[in-house]
Amino acid sequence: MIVATIRNAGGSSADGEVFFQTAIAQSPELPLENAPEDAIEFLTALASTHYQSWLVEHGQEMPADAVTNPEWLPNDEVMRAFRKKVFAWKRLRQLGPLCREKLINNTSDKATCLKSYLGLLFPNASERLAELPLWAHDALFDESGYNNWLICQNTGEAAITPSLSNKRWIRVTFFIALLVTGAWYLYQYFNASVPAEKVFANNFTPPESLVADMHLRYGDSMVGPECQAMFALADEQYRAGNMEMAQEPLLMLAIDSTTTACHSDAWYYLGIVRLTMDDPQTAIECFAKIENLEKFGEDLYWYQGLAFVRLAVGDPSRRDLARRAVERTLANSSNPERKQQAAEMLKDLSE
Repeated sequence: MIVATIRNAGGSSADGEVFFQTAIAQSPELPLENAPEDAIEFLTALASTHYQSWLVEHGQEMPADAVTNPEWLPNDEVMRAFRKKVFAWKRLRQLGPLCREKLINNTSDKATCLKSYLGLLFPNASERLAELPLWAHDALFDESGYNNWLICQNTGEAAITPSLSNKRWIRVTFFIALLVTGAWYLYQYFNASVPAEKVFANNFTPPESLVADMHLRYGDSMVGPECQAMFALADEQYRAGNMEMAQEPLLMLAIDSTTTACHSDAWYYLGIVRLTMDDPQTAIECFAKIENLEKFGEDLYWYQGLAFVRLAVGDPSRRDLARRAVERTLANSSNPERKQQAAEMLKDLSE
């Protein structure tokens, strides 16, 4: 619900997750006298306000339906300061626990650790300071806040528990963080996105025969006799599972200047063969060489979309690209069964 609220405001799922976790980490620090008793309402308001504050900070437009921040929330200066603290904690985690201890305890051999931490905080050497700025210093020594933030980041790892000798409030804070973080991981479990590999495997069913597929497409108006022999040769190898051999006659047809009438068909089936060979990048390049797009109708969009989905298996950063490709597939599908499949794929990739 919280992530969805930020998505509805124009943010991405990643934005929603970041500001949800930020809200969880900051919640123990806030006065709760006037805050709503409902935890979801509390965290939604806090996460949404962080998102709006972040937009303003980075010079981006506010959502058209942005609401006024509740009075019980801290002001924008406090919100920005906490996000800066989270930034420092992220870099502190990269630095590692040994260097963190040296900096906290001000040991005699801290110089290298300090230099490394400053390098993480200020990647641009021209902006780098000689000592820690106040906000980074405060983040370094906020041990209970850092520990609670770590709980939000880690799963299956042993979190650093505050000492029982600490004040009662810190123990309560730790309990609240555990409780709310548990809700976060429950959210992650029940709303986990479907892996691109599974989306591809569930939907990629290549034709059993290239020639039979061509008969379905053209009926009695098959490609010319000068091409049929080569397609038959490719199909023989294809049906036997010899994809390396199947692609050779198709490639010869695709580049032969005397068989221009067969070029689009050759590139189309060569793309399917390469996709069957688990080479989506080459498949996409083959599909892109097809000149007569209308000749293949929705079939081309279908396999093209699947190729982008397969590409996202090895590179999750391309998941958005795969989603857009499947959107095109859905928009160009007229077959009810395939349209339903495309809609399901899009749903799986969007979660």
